[in-house]
Amino acid sequence: MNSNLRYRGSGFGNEETQKVKRLLAEELSREDDEIESKPLRYLDSALWLVGSGMALYYTDFFRRIFTDPTVKFYWFYSGLVLLSIHIGIGLYLILFIGSEKWDTETRFSIPVATVAALVSFFCFVVGLWPLWGLLTPLLLFTFVMGVVTIVSLLPGRERSEKNKTELEKL
Repeated sequence: MNSNLRYRGSGFGNEETQKVKRLLAEELSREDDEIESKPLRYLDSALWLVGSGMALYYTDFFRRIFTDPTVKFYWFYSGLVLLSIHIGIGLYLILFIGSEKWDTETRFSIPVATVAALVSFFCFVVGLWPLWGLLTPLLLFTFVMGVVTIVSLLPGRERSEKNKTELEKL
């Protein structure tokens, strides 16, 4: 039995160890099912990227938001500041803290980043409403999904390898 697990649990018996092994095995089997659906995941990602690109191109997004006098720049710039706070917190957590310590060392960072992202979305909608009206939330949601898709496709450490090594330690 792993000494770290015994130390942290301080009361782990054979029953608890079996439960942890079972939960990790279930998670690995779910990840195996997810691997089989990779073509669908890539198709979904491609559709969001194409949709975001088309929305950027056909709305002439960047030229219009910076040159159109009907944009409410106070709301728009407030949204940019809040989005910068959200991205800054995310980069700080990823680059400096590490995912194992988020809840212990920076307890309020995730809620603050979430509130900043939601309020920035609201500010962008109010600021850009004169340009596209009811289409504004739909366009912004499409852009957000495009960015999320790009981030999800970035190379990173495979979770399944990490879980397999944790299961082997037990």
